[in-house]
Amino acid sequence: MRNIVYLSKKAEKGLRQAPPQVQQKAAFWKKLVETQGLRQAKWVKGFHDEILKGDRKGQHSIRLNIQWRAIYETRIESDGNETIELVDVIEVTPHKY
Repeated sequence: MRNIVYLSKKAEKGLRQAPPQVQQKAAFWKKLVETQGLRQAKWVKGFHDEILKGDRKGQHSIRLNIQWRAIYETRIESDGNETIELVDVIEVTPHKY
């Protein structure tokens, strides 16, 4: 199974506005998902991967620090020979308390 992470334009913009340590943690998460898979990345407690509710049902969030979150969706596709797990990062945003 191959794993591919896509960043939306909104996510890229949010990431550019985030502090450097948030950008580094997001890059680490992306590489971890692409090399080890989303299932393995969910076991890393520092990301606090959570299923969202309400209007965001079907989406997940990860914590990039105490304030910043990345919101993503997943989908599975097959090209006949290989299964591909696509992770679409919708936005990177400061969490509103």
